[in-house]
Amino acid sequence: MSKDIQLYESGDGGELYIANGDVTLIETLYQNIYIALFGGMADGSDYWANELLFATKSNKKYVSETEKLLNEVTINSAGRLKIQKAVENDLTYLKNIAVSEVNVLILSTDRIKIQISLTSGDSVQFVWDNAKNEIIIEKTI
Repeated sequence: MSKDIQLYESGDGGELYIANGDVTLIETLYQNIYIALFGGMADGSDYWANELLFATKSNKKYVSETEKLLNEVTINSAGRLKIQKAVENDLTYLKNIAVSEVNVLILSTDRIKIQISLTSGDSVQFVWDNAKNEIIIEKTI
């Protein structure tokens, strides 16, 4: 696996993790998954790096159906299924190489957990607070 810039969720979008005055690197798929799910489109905008990285390959651009849908759907059993499908759609490009399963669980009337199992045996989880419209917990297991 290659290294990528480490990101963390601040409640106001992903931020670069800086240690000792330098950007840190990490060897996980967390950044790819985070950007695929929360990299834009919630407010109609596009992921800032799409034009830079994928100017001639529109089918490779991050479109973040998940983030947009989280702001529109009611958290109930029908909404859970829509969110799960959006997560699966956003991670299609990782399906054959890394993602083995996606589960969306309702934790309460305003919180859901998105759990992504990877073929390596690792798992990535996000807890979305619908009342605050933000990720409140995320972790790589």
